[in-house]
Amino acid sequence: MSISSVNGVASTVSRYRFVASGGETSLTGSDANGATLSYLAGKEEVYLNGALLVRGQDYTGNDGATISSLTALVAGDTVEIITFVPFAIPTAISSATVTTKGDLLVGTGASTVTNLPVGADGTTLVANSASAAGMAWQIPGTITLLSTTSLSGSSTTVSTISQSYKNLYIIVNGTSSTGAASGVQWNGDSSNSETNTWPDDNGARVGLTGTGYFYTRANPTNHFLFAQMFNYTNSSSPKNGFGNAQSSGLDAAYWGTSVFSYNSNSAITSITVPLSTGTWSSGTIKIYGVN
Repeated sequence: MSISSVNGVASTVSRYRFVASGGETSLTGSDANGATLSYLAGKEEVYLNGALLVRGQDYTGNDGATISSLTALVAGDTVEIITFVPFAIPTAISSATVTTKGDLLVGTGASTVTNLPVGADGTTLVANSASAAGMAWQIPGTITLLSTTSLSGSSTTVSTISQSYKNLYIIVNGTSSTGAASGVQWNGDSSNSETNTWPDDNGARVGLTGTGYFYTRANPTNHFLFAQMFNYTNSSSPKNGFGNAQSSGLDAAYWGTSVFSYNSNSAITSITVPLSTGTWSSGTIKIYGVN
C-alpha cells in the first residue's frame, strides 16, 4: 500500500434501518431511528428481512444517498443497510515524495516533511542544523574545516563555533609574535582552562593550571600547535583533550605534549589564542569539526 493510498480506507461502520409501509422501491433520507442514509457506494450491504441482497441485481446503489430498484416492499418489511464510512487524511503524504530505495521522510518544520535522499554507502545519518532537512549523511570520522582565522593583536578569538560535531581539532601554525606565553583558552575562560605539559627544558612536567597555555617561550616563532578537544558540546560536565606543540623562541627550542581540561559545564562555543605580552605578527588558527 502506497503512502497516500490510505486516503479513503474504511474506518467505521454505520447501520441504517427502514421499516416499509408498503410499495416502496427505493429508500432514502431518514431511517426508523432518524439517521439520514449516507453510504460509500460499493461498500454497502443491504439486507431485506435478514437476507443479504445482491448489488446490481436486487437493488441499485450509486449515489451514496439512495438505495433504488428494489422489488416493491410489503408493509412491515425491514431493510437494513450497513455501510463503511471512510476517513480522509487531509495532509496525506504522496508516495512520490520518495524517489528511490533508501530515501527517508524527515520533518522540516511544523506539519512539513521532505525527502532526504539515501546517503552513499558507509555513511551515517547525523543531526545537522545547517541542513534544510535538519539531518545529513556523513562518513564516520569526517573532518570538516569550520574556520580559518589570522592571528593578530594581543589575543585572537574564534567565536560561534558550530555545535554539530562531536570533537574539535585546533591547528595553529606559521606564528610569530613580539611577546610571550601563547596558548589556548576555551570560551575565553582563563580560570577554567587548565593544562599540564611534558617536558620542560629539564624533562620535567610543567603544570599551567588556570592559564590554558600550551607553551611559554618568549617571542615564539615557527610555532605549530595541534589540539583535540573531546565532546566539546557537552553542557553537563567538564571537557578534556590533548595536544602537541613545538616552537623556537628567544632562549631555546621547545616542544611538548599537553593534556588539558576545561573545568566548566558550558559547551565550548569560542576559542581564544592569547599572548601575555606583545602582539601576534603572523600565523593562523584553523578549527575543524570531527564526527
